[in-house]
Amino acid sequence: MFLCLIRIPILDTTTGLAILSMALIILRGVFHWLRRSKRRFPPGPRGTYFFGGARKEIMGSSFLWLKYSEWAKRYGPIIYYRIGNQPYIILQNAKAATDLLEKRARIYADRPNNIMFDKLVGSTNIMTRTKYRDPRFPKYRKMFHDELGVRGGKAHWAVQEQEARVFLMNLLNDPENFLLHTRSTASAAIMKVTYGYTPSKENDYFVNLIREWMASFVDAGRPGLWLVDTYPFLQYLPRWFPGAEFLAIAEKQKRMNETILSTPINWVKNEMAAGRAAPSFASKYLSQPNLSAEDEDIVRVVSGVMYFAGSDTATFFLAMTMNPLVQKKAQQELDAVLGSERVPTVADKESLPYVKAILKETLRWHPVAPLGLPHRLTEDDEYEHMFIPAGATVQPNIWQIAHDEDTYPNPMTFDPERHLSQDGKHTQPDPMTYVFGFGRRICPGMHFAENALFLTIASTLTIFNIGKVLDEEGREITPEVKFTSGIVSHVEPFECKVFPRSSSAEDLIRSAAFA
Repeated sequence: MFLCLIRIPILDTTTGLAILSMALIILRGVFHWLRRSKRRFPPGPRGTYFFGGARKEIMGSSFLWLKYSEWAKRYGPIIYYRIGNQPYIILQNAKAATDLLEKRARIYADRPNNIMFDKLVGSTNIMTRTKYRDPRFPKYRKMFHDELGVRGGKAHWAVQEQEARVFLMNLLNDPENFLLHTRSTASAAIMKVTYGYTPSKENDYFVNLIREWMASFVDAGRPGLWLVDTYPFLQYLPRWFPGAEFLAIAEKQKRMNETILSTPINWVKNEMAAGRAAPSFASKYLSQPNLSAEDEDIVRVVSGVMYFAGSDTATFFLAMTMNPLVQKKAQQELDAVLGSERVPTVADKESLPYVKAILKETLRWHPVAPLGLPHRLTEDDEYEHMFIPAGATVQPNIWQIAHDEDTYPNPMTFDPERHLSQDGKHTQPDPMTYVFGFGRRICPGMHFAENALFLTIASTLTIFNIGKVLDEEGREITPEVKFTSGIVSHVEPFECKVFPRSSSAEDLIRSAAFA
């Protein structure tokens, strides 16, 4: 044993760093235990330095937001646990999330330190993972907000409305593939706005590239998934070492990040050089005189994440399949406001309160990002007499907030009425205040996404009916309500019947599509 200790100084640098890191982890663990004994932390499951406790429960759960919701019933609205030396705080109701992430945004606006995705993959150049104190961050936000915020976004209404009409024609010609059309229309509008690029109907190279990239992050936010985040010394292992496959995964993800940021923007630059670039966010900024290399990189990064401003509308189709009375009431409102001679525009939104309520309920019923994105606390804090340590990863459980029975009675029921009163005012909290994030990390593309979702809902219900398919004996088949897991959660494929409300509705969309 002593001989081994004597030989340690002449080990190679990688092994020495690994041993030193392990020693530091043990010392930090002792420090954590001593500090915890003097502090009142929020309640929660037993932490672990290895493979049991909270980590075991989390890794055994396919839908982490449901596991957290289960914990909410056991521990309350604020939950604390740790994996290794990393503390986690889960916020389970709107009050806690607003009090901390909104009202104390100065110290809660950072992103977690993550060895796998920050250091090994290099994802801090992705806007959603950029550190709050990074000097690039305010530049990213401003550029994104100027383009897709309330004012800047108006310039893109015409593109969104045209893509909504294309979507209706696709539904008319091929209703069985409605799920494909919902994905295509979300991609088309944001790709046109960002790059001036019109995707092909099927198997578009750029769209597939972006979807593959997004799919690679499906479980990236799961605590304890990558052991290197719990035990940082593992990053120094040689690639051939058993269990070090994560190094190859990180390298592949790093290459994918670079591809997704550079390939579309290089296409725009080539189009500009050839004199055929369509107007777009990228071409507008790239054509500015005296553009520095740093500014060009900012355009590249912001362009690369604009795809997240697209919206998933498949959940709406499932909701309408399951709720024909809601659909009928919305169509009555649309007929009263629009008549039978035009399809809706973004400007009609405030004149259609029930349709707008369907939009809100779609976002609440199943939020597309059930856990949002994690925040990081930069200073020790105290909330309701509970200690929250600096460095904690703070995660709002959006799904639980949206299904809190104290806030939303019968939360599993799709009910747009909960967002309206007889005088048109909100009666239950607006999900727009939390489904797109909190504080200084709120999604700057939320208004673009909201408009896209509104146009899909209003346009579809103006032209089409959505219903259950029938089996061979003529009985309705009720689809199962199932969603995928991951950072972004989509409805699982299901069948429904989409057909024109009337021959005049069919004629309307045929004429509108070519207007």
